[in-house]
Amino acid sequence: IIYVDDNTYLDDLLVLMLRNRAHLVGIRNSLGMCVGIVTLEDVLEEIVGEY
Repeated sequence: IIYVDDNTYLDDLLVLMLRNRAHLVGIRNSLGMCVGIVTLEDVLEEIVGEY
C-alpha cells in the first residue's frame, strides 16, 4: 500500500495513484500514524462530482 501525508494536494494524489495503478492509498498524519484511506473513486468524486 502507498502512503501519503494528510496535507497532500488532491491533484498530486490523483497523479500518484494513476502512475502506480493504485486504487487505495493510506493517509498518514504528521506523526506518521495512519489516519485513514482514500480510494480512487473518492478522488474522482471530489474532482468531477458524484456520478
